[in-house]
Amino acid sequence: HAVVSSSAGNNSVVARIGSLDCLNMLLLLTYADTSGVGPGVWNDWKGTLLWELYTRARSHVVDDKAPRFERDRRVLFKQQVIRELLPEYLPSEVERHFAMMPDRYQRANKPQQIARHIRLINRIATEQLATDWHAAPGGHCTDLTVCARDSPGLFARIAGTLTAHGINILSADLNTREDGLI
Repeated sequence: HAVVSSSAGNNSVVARIGSLDCLNMLLLLTYADTSGVGPGVWNDWKGTLLWELYTRARSHVVDDKAPRFERDRRVLFKQQVIRELLPEYLPSEVERHFAMMPDRYQRANKPQQIARHIRLINRIATEQLATDWHAAPGGHCTDLTVCARDSPGLFARIAGTLTAHGINILSADLNTREDGLI
């Protein structure tokens, strides 16, 4: 296992790996190894770290083409969200939302989900808590999205309320914007 903390470190890792095929296999092996330890060991945070390391190393293996590809992918993704929300919201509102969210947010959500999030955020101006329920693909569960101003213990209160009403929580993901909206 190698930790990359500088561009010199990236080059030494890339030199040891050698080829894009080996780097791809190392990515898959690392994911499989971590996931195979047991339930709950793999999480979004570990995925983000692994993906950042992979992207940096890949950019050195393929002569810096990966970061441009990543930027282009992000631009196309934002354009999909903007199209989903036009004419209801200005493109600048979508850009502002992305600017206030962590990088992993875009990787963890689809454009339609982010459009729903932005609509929920707009409701916070007149409501204390905005929610959106919809059936997940396959119909085996329901997704609940909650938007509110962050406060100490809010996540625990929401989870406790759902549990008290007999609702099983299969997974949860929490994102906080820089302006304090969750």
